[in-house]
Amino acid sequence: MLIDMHVHTSRYSACGRSTPQDMAAAALRAGLDAIVLTEHDTIWRRSEWQHLQDQYPDLKIFRGIEVTSDLQEHFLVIGILDPQLLWPFMDERHLFATVETEQAAIIHAHPYRYGDKLPRRILQLRPHAVEYMSNNVRPDMQPRIKQLAVHHKCGLTASSDGHITDTVGMYATRLPRWPQTEKELAQVLRTASASLELVDGRNPAVGL
Repeated sequence: MLIDMHVHTSRYSACGRSTPQDMAAAALRAGLDAIVLTEHDTIWRRSEWQHLQDQYPDLKIFRGIEVTSDLQEHFLVIGILDPQLLWPFMDERHLFATVETEQAAIIHAHPYRYGDKLPRRILQLRPHAVEYMSNNVRPDMQPRIKQLAVHHKCGLTASSDGHITDTVGMYATRLPRWPQTEKELAQVLRTASASLELVDGRNPAVGL
């Protein structure tokens, strides 16, 4: 499964510039099998998600969330669909504990985007993966991100962090198996993040 696990839309992300329908159509044009809707601090309601999924049966659409933590770091959470369990500016320790309780998965999104160092509290919490390629990961950040993955003993992911149709699928991740639910996708990330294949859609030869 070729999946973009970091996608925003104008429905729920203030910075999103394209509609959910346009982003889904762009994902199909990019050759993606699946996307994860990771709106800022918002989980799509089931009825709205189902309506969108029904419109695009050839694209698997998962629900996730990008949580802004207490220390202004960003984390993609997959496998939690109850909006009462996650909120903006959560203490990172509570966030990670909730993810473990729910057997969900957490990806550190674009680490080092806002500075050359991470707070000690962040370094003490182990995500299931860290985002190595995205539209908000500069080349100068990547060596530190690799070191962070080694520190956490976790894998790397590639996603667009797309906010407009032109960016969907620019970076993606190929999964070793095809999950059918958010919980199954979370289990792939929890158990097999080290075996993920990273894909640079602009230059396929550059993937890891």
